[in-house]
Amino acid sequence: MRNEKMLALILTIFLLMAAVAVLAMTSYVLYFPQEAVVLPPSPEVSVYVDGQPWSNGTKISWNPVEPGKSYTKNLEVENVGNTTVKVFLMISGLPEGWSLTWSANGSILHVGEKCSGYLTLTVPPDASGPYEWDSWIIAEPAE
Repeated sequence: MRNEKMLALILTIFLLMAAVAVLAMTSYVLYFPQEAVVLPPSPEVSVYVDGQPWSNGTKISWNPVEPGKSYTKNLEVENVGNTTVKVFLMISGLPEGWSLTWSANGSILHVGEKCSGYLTLTVPPDASGPYEWDSWIIAEPAE
């Protein structure tokens, strides 16, 4: 009989502790509500040159090129982030007299949208030697 009383006492204490824990958790949730986590806008794009995935800063092969001629490639950008973006072509180190333009420069893309334009390289008549430069597609949040 004594063991039964001891077991009943332990069970009662356990149930009281469980009730206190539930009450404490309920109070915490009611008085300290959790804020939702909101991701900041993220300008992210996927870029394709002539249908092939392209990573910013990697070289685009134009070889061979001849002086005085122009060459084109199709450049497509898809907004895969979670905010509307404005996309730009940025170039560094292009030789003097050469030009590289993108017909869709400055396009505004909503989430999931794509734009496509011609990337045109114009080589001056007096060009010589192999040249290298860097190109990037920059995506900025659109205002």
